[in-house]
Amino acid sequence: MSNHTSFTVADLDMIIPFFRAVLGFGLTSRGPRDGAVMSRMTGIVGVDVTITHLRGSGHNHRADPIRAPDRSRSGDPANVRDGS
Repeated sequence: MSNHTSFTVADLDMIIPFFRAVLGFGLTSRGPRDGAVMSRMTGIVGVDVTITHLRGSGHNHRADPIRAPDRSRSGDPANVRDGS
């Protein structure tokens, strides 16, 4: 049994009101994560991650907007964008 579902979003300020107003979820936490740790986990140099936890329907959901500068994925010349 999992304790949460995680998904990447482009804009927390848009998704949080949707989860709260439409789905009835509660916001339990929101905060930045350590950039160096997240760079190692994602392979994106200079990544900026804010993790948000929402609770509803007996389940925890985590929304992660991931932002990175262009061309920052280690070993990958493709542009990396912030989901927009």
